[in-house]
Amino acid sequence: MSRQENTDPIVTQVGQIGLNVDDLPIARKFYRETLGLTILMETPTMIFFDLGDIRLMIGTQQEAVQPSAATLIYLKTSSIEEGLTRLQQASTEIVQTPLKAHEDENHELWLCFFKDPAGHTLALMEERLK
Repeated sequence: MSRQENTDPIVTQVGQIGLNVDDLPIARKFYRETLGLTILMETPTMIFFDLGDIRLMIGTQQEAVQPSAATLIYLKTSSIEEGLTRLQQASTEIVQTPLKAHEDENHELWLCFFKDPAGHTLALMEERLK
């Protein structure tokens, strides 16, 4: 696939991803303790986690949360097997155990899909160099 540069981009990068949940304390525990993400800041209705150059905002809203099956967040990991073990220890719903999604002469791409407590589908993603 060739990369086409826009000479005048309006968007330069993703700054924040937001997910809405029904139960903020349960979400806090999952994202902080199970996934091990660092909390950047908290308000009574939102928690911001560090994802490198991107913030993940977990927040509550007044109406019921309807997770979308069409939106996925892929979280990089250095060991998909260790990630799966940690998810299983936390009784996380596993949608798909680790699978090799792609392989070429330089690397392999491994994915493992799971649900957060609010029902959002997430994936662990490991890229293994050969």
